[in-house]
Amino acid sequence: MTKNDKRFADYSALKVATGIVLPEVKKILLDRKRIEAERSSHRTHIIYPSEMAKTEWCPRATYYRMAGYTEPPSKSSFTLENVFSEGNRIHTKWQTWLAQTGKLWGDWRCSRCAVYVKDSLKPEGSAFNSPYGACVGTDWVDLKFTLPIDPTKMEKYEHDWQYKEVTLRSTTLPVSGHADGALTEHNCLIELKSLGIGSLRFEAPKLLEENTHLINGKKVIDIDGIWKNFHRPLSSHLRQGNIYLWMCKEMGLPFDRISFVYEFKSNQQSKEFVVPYSEDIVVPLLETSEMIKAAVADKAVPDCPYGGCSSCKPYERKKEE
Repeated sequence: MTKNDKRFADYSALKVATGIVLPEVKKILLDRKRIEAERSSHRTHIIYPSEMAKTEWCPRATYYRMAGYTEPPSKSSFTLENVFSEGNRIHTKWQTWLAQTGKLWGDWRCSRCAVYVKDSLKPEGSAFNSPYGACVGTDWVDLKFTLPIDPTKMEKYEHDWQYKEVTLRSTTLPVSGHADGALTEHNCLIELKSLGIGSLRFEAPKLLEENTHLINGKKVIDIDGIWKNFHRPLSSHLRQGNIYLWMCKEMGLPFDRISFVYEFKSNQQSKEFVVPYSEDIVVPLLETSEMIKAAVADKAVPDCPYGGCSSCKPYERKKEE
């Protein structure tokens, strides 16, 4: 058991887990989730595009977090962590492919020496003429030189550049986030999305229902039918993407449209939708953000538009404890 801020990580599932590999992996993932929660608990001054994009965004819950209220523990499970990990794998795969085009723009980090390059195409240059110098590596890199040093005989190591997405920040509101990629040649941001039955159940229930059939008393989901009839980005993704484009506009970046690339987990097929910036989508979200910003400054708790919901109520229960 690992104790953190008077809360215990949920290891109860480990007691009934069978096997050798699964219990060990589950414990590691739960510990990692706890550590990530500790790190993110200090980032209270930002409104995240992902929360703004929710179908039922609760400004009261956002206010509580930004005002420094103790965040309620988030639920985690091995299945959920597995879903997140698969999504990250898909992101990395597409970003790696895009990086090979030489047209991917954003932030880069050397996995060996941690040099960080912002707002750039993939850094060019060999170990001998890179503007960022040679990679000195970490403890596992042997530079193989003896004293006195002869620079002509020193080995030089190239940087291992890994893509770290596009950093975006509003200049007028406490809103910031990271887009999955950008192509300056096309004035286009990129959002990479993995699509599964779980996300459809929450984001597109009608599409899922229309492709679920009762056969011999059992519900059978028509995977091919879902994919065939998937014709537009999910609503929450549209809102999130337009918030990114709005921040680009504030920052003076050239991106005025966004490409959503979906990979369907059930068949590994992909679709792309290119969407222009929409003021109509963004304006109501910005008005709510303005209201939250003022509420935090005035220490005035805003109302919950749903009369008390699963997002704000846990903060209030924590306050009462």
